[in-house]
Amino acid sequence: MKTNILFFFVLASISFNTTQNINSTKKLANPNPINLEINDITLIKEAFHLQGKLGQLVWIKWKKQKTPFLYKKNGYDFLLFHKKPPKDFNIFKSTFENESVYWRKSKDTLNYRATYPINEIPTVVMSAPSIDENVCEWVLIANHEMFHVFQESQISIELKKEQEFNAKSKKIYNELNFPYEYYNEKILAIQKLEADKIYTSLVKNKIKEGEANILKRRFADLYLIQSSIIKDTLNIKFKSHMEWKEGVARYTEQELAILASNKDSYKPTSAFKKQFQNYTYSEIADRYKNQSVISPIRFVGEGVIGRVMFYYTGLGKAYLLDKINPTWKADYFDKSLDELLIGEEQFLMCKTY
Repeated sequence: MKTNILFFFVLASISFNTTQNINSTKKLANPNPINLEINDITLIKEAFHLQGKLGQLVWIKWKKQKTPFLYKKNGYDFLLFHKKPPKDFNIFKSTFENESVYWRKSKDTLNYRATYPINEIPTVVMSAPSIDENVCEWVLIANHEMFHVFQESQISIELKKEQEFNAKSKKIYNELNFPYEYYNEKILAIQKLEADKIYTSLVKNKIKEGEANILKRRFADLYLIQSSIIKDTLNIKFKSHMEWKEGVARYTEQELAILASNKDSYKPTSAFKKQFQNYTYSEIADRYKNQSVISPIRFVGEGVIGRVMFYYTGLGKAYLLDKINPTWKADYFDKSLDELLIGEEQFLMCKTY
């Protein structure tokens, strides 16, 4: 009997020590990372502050939002405002804007300025700014990415279907690997022709109503020529999608920069002004107030080749729409830039030609 009791205590002792060691190992293997520094918190808060204050001035429905946001720094990922964090994320010890923060060790060391789904939820992914990076520019790029999430939430089913460049493809492509014929000489020629028309129209101070109607017909002609040369409809859909998405996001980023530089329309957070005294939105906005911002449009199809072509033609079309169709934003989430530029009736004729 004594032997059995002794055996029981030895076994219990081993069991207790083993459990204690396992628990200790879990804590060591799963430590809370170094806290986000004050500068990081200030920077992220400024990005959301700017969107909340100015977003609606560019897009009337873009009200203050808690956009899902992944911040990458020092080998860690910090996830904010996310309803379905992946299982490999741990809950952080502190909150952000009264919401839970999640963290994990980073799986790569790439520098991110992107938006992609995390657990099927479109999420902004931003690496911390580099030492010599203008933090105001970082904030504006973060808002560029936030706008992508807003685009995704607002686009109509019909327009999404119209721009679906995987519709007839056996392989699933994304914006980075889609096999667009970037170096086809005929395609480059028609894209240069379109870009030239956008640029020469933008440099005019004012476009009269009669000129605007002629311009719409010229773009209808260009669309028809483009459709006959870019015979693959998926290529046309891809171009339309990229201009609509990336071109207009760049337009939005630039409009936000100009608004943020105006002291009457925007005041950064006091913490941001205090911690980043050497940076202002004005130096970035100054780039956008002169014609240097649209200069690259002239070189589309020549010096400017690849996906970035569509950033510039989309940007140019957005600014051109401001001139000839000032209410275009009301229909933006239902129509392509080409349809908004050409007009619904003419665009339909082009599609059925």
